[in-house]
Amino acid sequence: MKICHNCGASANDDASFCTACGASFLSQDTPANEPPARNSSFDPAYNPTANNQYQAYAAPPPFSADPNDHTKDFTPEDISENKVFAVCVYLFDYIGIIVGLLAANSSPFVRFHVRQALKITVLSTAAIILGLILVWTVLAPIAAGVFCSILFVVKIIGFVHAWKGQAKELPVIRDFLK
Repeated sequence: MKICHNCGASANDDASFCTACGASFLSQDTPANEPPARNSSFDPAYNPTANNQYQAYAAPPPFSADPNDHTKDFTPEDISENKVFAVCVYLFDYIGIIVGLLAANSSPFVRFHVRQALKITVLSTAAIILGLILVWTVLAPIAAGVFCSILFVVKIIGFVHAWKGQAKELPVIRDFLK
């Protein structure tokens, strides 16, 4: 029986190559009484911890939380008690913002959603005013209408987040008026 110098597998005496790793038996210089060298690519038990340059890359990257999710900043009691006011902020535009500010002024959760809804309301009002001022151009009212439609979708997303008890910054407006 021959023992492969590369992986340590045994093979027939008449074999020219190892059946496990494909190493050639013709150029074996190892003496018969010396144990075969261990190769990490073929021996799963071979796992040296010293001088392993790839060991730092074996771990998966750490979980990174969503930087736009601020739900953990609020207490569950605040969220459950004031969820209705946070939803009303998105449903009733200006009146909802005023009701949200008056009814739950001590709630950080509602104040977060009031800021988000206020951003949407200010941007949509500005788009409507610009569209009306530049009504003589055809492109400005169309662009204002498209922008207001996008803001309406963003408002629906904010409504859903408030309904679920989440405090996530809304997509299009997250960097506006920080």
